[in-house]
Amino acid sequence: HGEGDEAILDRNWLGLVKAEITNLLKLGFLLGPRPADELISSEKADIFGKLLDALNSLKPVNTRLRASEVASPNPSNHEPASPWCFEDGATCTASSARTAPVVGGQPPIDIGPSSSILDFFDDSLLEDDVLADIRENLLAGRLVVIRDAFKPEFAEHVHSVLTGDDMQWIHKKRSKDTDLQRHNIVHHTIDSQKIVDIFNSTKTRELVTRVSGRSCMGHDAEFRVSDFKPGDHISHHTDFHNKNADLRSTNLVWNLSKDWQKEWGGAFYWAAANRPEVGYHFPTFNTVFIFIPNELSTHLVTPIADIAKGRRLTVNVKYSAEDLGPYSIERPIEDLYGRKEDHILLTKDEATWITRTMNPHNAEPEERCQKLWDLKDSVAKNYMNPEHDAVYIVEDGENDGGDDDDGEDEVIVTKDTSILDVLDPSLLADDELMGEIRDNLRAGKLVVVKQAFKRKFAERVWEMLDNQVSGTAAELRNAMGVIDHPETSAFFEELSGRRCRAKRAQWAWFRRGHYSDPHNDFGSRGHTHKNGLGNRKQDTRTLGFIWWLAKDWSPGKERWGGRFVWYPSKVTPAMFNKPGFNELFLFLPTASSVHSVEHVEQWSKSKLLSIISWFHAGVGEYPVANINQLEDLARAEDWNKLSYEQAKFIADEMNPALFTADVSRQSLLIEMKEKVTKQYLYPSDDSAFYIDWELEEP
Repeated sequence: HGEGDEAILDRNWLGLVKAEITNLLKLGFLLGPRPADELISSEKADIFGKLLDALNSLKPVNTRLRASEVASPNPSNHEPASPWCFEDGATCTASSARTAPVVGGQPPIDIGPSSSILDFFDDSLLEDDVLADIRENLLAGRLVVIRDAFKPEFAEHVHSVLTGDDMQWIHKKRSKDTDLQRHNIVHHTIDSQKIVDIFNSTKTRELVTRVSGRSCMGHDAEFRVSDFKPGDHISHHTDFHNKNADLRSTNLVWNLSKDWQKEWGGAFYWAAANRPEVGYHFPTFNTVFIFIPNELSTHLVTPIADIAKGRRLTVNVKYSAEDLGPYSIERPIEDLYGRKEDHILLTKDEATWITRTMNPHNAEPEERCQKLWDLKDSVAKNYMNPEHDAVYIVEDGENDGGDDDDGEDEVIVTKDTSILDVLDPSLLADDELMGEIRDNLRAGKLVVVKQAFKRKFAERVWEMLDNQVSGTAAELRNAMGVIDHPETSAFFEELSGRRCRAKRAQWAWFRRGHYSDPHNDFGSRGHTHKNGLGNRKQDTRTLGFIWWLAKDWSPGKERWGGRFVWYPSKVTPAMFNKPGFNELFLFLPTASSVHSVEHVEQWSKSKLLSIISWFHAGVGEYPVANINQLEDLARAEDWNKLSYEQAKFIADEMNPALFTADVSRQSLLIEMKEKVTKQYLYPSDDSAFYIDWELEEP
């Protein structure tokens, strides 16, 4: 409409013209060999192609013909574009800068108003027995992992749409009010909106209801597409306590990342796993995660490494149940949710009503009244506030960090000073308390001792680490050298029940942006820090020692990150241990001693300082020397005494016949080998259920 600079572009008209030209080109391609007079000539195809290029360059339209308009098996973003060729192989455009509108002769994806994931799920997933398996595992609180979940042509189509040039993204940065950092789509295109409609259709929500065993027929599903770039991540959360989560029912995460490398980070980590290697789920194309949000569904996305080159692309859909409020005991809720394993059928909204508002006194007869009281108590204890007993905390004792003139003598540290000279005397004098520390440590718990060391010693070490005093290099070496002292080793050997050869302590400063991913410090499997991977030294580790010297860290409701996360606690609030000043963390490295340090936020203000050391068994030092000691270990089944290397020796190298000729004693040792392998080195883990048509379930 108009000429030259005065031309006015009509979006609808321009889109119509482009669509018609595209259809003509596709028609010529799809018809195949035809009489010459029925085909678009090569000259006309070239003209159409040039016209389409010209239309694409005009403003405000910014949509380019791309593979998203057709089914495209395994396209590569790195392959050069091919000229448009028709099926006779002779009719091609002169341009080689455009992507073929149809790849491999596949017809366009048929998406209509009534389309649902039923049309695009892999057909084998829709079999009754498979759906029943998925439902059973979801209701058991497990993460369900489905590889190659959707038909390949649909997965490729969605990937192409979401990576198109016309998609607009916004970088959502971490702030004091959010625990995530990622890129989200600003506005959906016509094609991407069709994908939203598929996941939000009535048929889709009916299928997800059938799959999960929980209603997903509430208001429109929350749909989000995320693209993670270097530095992006999501902190620990459950999706059970988020805003608008009161009616949250079932979550679906569809990964569309191609050729992703593990060293790039970006793993979906399922915190309920007993071992880190089971908890990590690195991005793989066309893999779906499904889970029911609850108090134990803690998960996170580990930070994307700076070296990452690919796109970590995910589709996230959160389904909600319909609102059944106002709730009433007129419903047979004791039959619906009475069993502990049925509590997971409850939305947070109804569970909150049961625990806080429901009044069983109004129920009749008396037998039903009691059932409702039992339900109220069980939902509170087992569902809303599940018990956790993986951390033992020793609160402040007599050494409460009071005034300077409290009578405590100055601590003079020399090369002969051991940890017994600098620990809080009231701690060492309490035999009962030391016994509790020993028992909980040997039971595999994290032991947190507040105000662990003499206050003046802690203050002096903090001053030196904080660079507030100069010329103290020798004094600082002596202070950290207390870890190396033979009496220190003997003290921790008695406490842990393990051989503890000291290694020189190191001081650490977790600066802004620093973190460590979930790991267990058990064996040489390696884990991701901000600056690298684990190493073979983990094989002999017997005791973890972290002395926090963080002053005024994350005061009040401030959220500075840097918390020590202990995954055996399972329940999210109990996992987090905020570092404080003069707090000692002790734990035994085992397969299940999974822990990490949260990402330290950019707005943190003070220094997160610590002294870290590892005690070792020593290479080649095994826990037994003769058959009697082996038998004692086998009968006691106290595997926590073993370092990784020691356990591997028993499981893989120990030959019972070399220790005894007695058949019954050999049988005992053979049984021990099996138990050390299955119970200690590789404890069973059923936190996730895998559907994989090629790989066996791990």
